[in-house]
Amino acid sequence: MSKTVSAGAMGVAFLNAVTLGETLTQLIIAWTGLETSLGAIARIELLQRRTPVEMSEVLNPASPGRGAGGCGAIRFENVWVTYSADAGVENAGTKAEWSLRGVSLDIQPGERIALCGKTGSGKSTLHLALLRMVNIPAGSILIDGVDHATMSLEALRSRFLVISQDRLKSFSTLRQEIDPHEAFSDLRIEAVLLECGVLDAVRNTPGGLAAHRADCKFSNGEEQLLSVARVILEDETHCKTSESEDKIVLLDEITSSFKSANSIDYETEKRVESLLRSHLRTRTLIAINHKLEAVMEYDRVVVLEDGRVKDIGTPAELLLRCELFAKVE
Repeated sequence: MSKTVSAGAMGVAFLNAVTLGETLTQLIIAWTGLETSLGAIARIELLQRRTPVEMSEVLNPASPGRGAGGCGAIRFENVWVTYSADAGVENAGTKAEWSLRGVSLDIQPGERIALCGKTGSGKSTLHLALLRMVNIPAGSILIDGVDHATMSLEALRSRFLVISQDRLKSFSTLRQEIDPHEAFSDLRIEAVLLECGVLDAVRNTPGGLAAHRADCKFSNGEEQLLSVARVILEDETHCKTSESEDKIVLLDEITSSFKSANSIDYETEKRVESLLRSHLRTRTLIAINHKLEAVMEYDRVVVLEDGRVKDIGTPAELLLRCELFAKVE
């Protein structure tokens, strides 16, 4: 054997034999990873096929109008809402299918409306229905007299200013998050941040207004105040266009992360409410709010239960006659 195979070749053969197990292990790991990846791709494709796409644009969209009583009037006419893409009017009696059931409601321009109710009562769904983000197979929603189903999505959603619990999103720079349209100077942005009480927090962030999301270490309250600053600036941008329609403000439990037992968080909550009243006082405002003290400042309260309007009236009226509202903390 020594006459046909060199010692070096024998060494390589033995080395390969020793490492064969490790090579097979790596092969199995790679094969397992491939199977996992293929499974993930299959699930994504399945999700894509089963998830309903957002409703298509109307062929001849109507222009947002100005109602006779002003701007920002909203009317719900026997509205049924479901998260099921294939649900229709024919099964409107199936409670499990419907998140809003036969909701009729008139909101006047500039009116401040609070939505109250237990979890799952339909408060957030009502917001989504206004933005046409859920299926509305029955009933209609009119904005300044125009059926919002006949409006283009861009025109419809441009009517709304939204402040949600999500607060700050991922952004390139903090300035782009606060002023995405680049309509204001740094001086004006800083003036609004000062009024919102977060200018020092921004200045103490590495990069200031040019800071990236990873560099920002704001508290929940500071992030919420930055969101309010963004909405204030967006409303000012909108006001520069004289022919534009008035904005409608949607608030989704923006103070839910504040703990009233903490004096700092309580002051932040009061500042948010004060800023909204001072800067958006002429805007139609629909807010989801579970705090009785804050709700008492609204013009009317809509109490929802199981997707229906349980009661509606001024806060003082509902305290006397609506047990569900009286339980608001």
